[in-house]
Amino acid sequence: MTTLNVPMLAPVAATMRRRILVNFRGDPRRVARILAHPFRPKLVHGASLVGICLIRLEHLRPAWMPEPFGVASENAAHRIAVEWSESGSTREGVFVARRHTNSSLNKWVGGHLFPGVHHRGQFDCHETKGVIRVRFVATEGDTEVEVVARPSESMPPGSVFPTLEEASRFFSNGCDGWSVARDGTGLEGARLDADVWELKPLRIDKARSSLLDTWFHTPDGGLEFDSAFVMRDVPHRWHSLGPASGPGSVATTPRCRPHRRAALFELP
Repeated sequence: MTTLNVPMLAPVAATMRRRILVNFRGDPRRVARILAHPFRPKLVHGASLVGICLIRLEHLRPAWMPEPFGVASENAAHRIAVEWSESGSTREGVFVARRHTNSSLNKWVGGHLFPGVHHRGQFDCHETKGVIRVRFVATEGDTEVEVVARPSESMPPGSVFPTLEEASRFFSNGCDGWSVARDGTGLEGARLDADVWELKPLRIDKARSSLLDTWFHTPDGGLEFDSAFVMRDVPHRWHSLGPASGPGSVATTPRCRPHRRAALFELP
């Protein structure tokens, strides 16, 4: 995969007021079918990790602009942990299959002035007595997500991550995010540069994604809940990695389609 030197917006800065990572284990063979080339699933103890990332951004702005001029938004990304070969070495990051935002600005900038095409969604977010509830519905009607979570003192049983430290290391190593370009014929990437990196475990009462159901609710597919984490009050910057070109860089991710079913995980 060759990165092209195409001018895009300078780095953008923001504060992640709240970032929730909900992770599911999947069959690597099934996950590989929806990845764009040259990506392959990054395995953790034999499992592929598919996730929903829910972020509240505040003070989002060009990095040179003072913080008070920034804007706030709610955002979501369906993503898959991946690796790929580049210049004789193995790189790792995430393939972002689909992004949603409640911000018209993010939607307009994404895929035009900065990597990452965004789709519009209506978000409903509440946090009371430690319980976090995030729900959004895509404007196109093809995606609905609902997550209900609360703080936890320990990792969930059965997770591929035996310790919080191992989970933190895994996600901090995957800060390069690649997605399909707006024209559908290539890839574009962005790198997360966080000032601090602290994950705290969450207990998930409900994690529901109709988009994941579209891709994985098949006899040979299916996902199992693995783990969830929250990050709070993280100053950071996003750096453009630019468009990418080269053999096999054309995306093969299936188009979303309307559906009625939804993957639903409810834990005791």
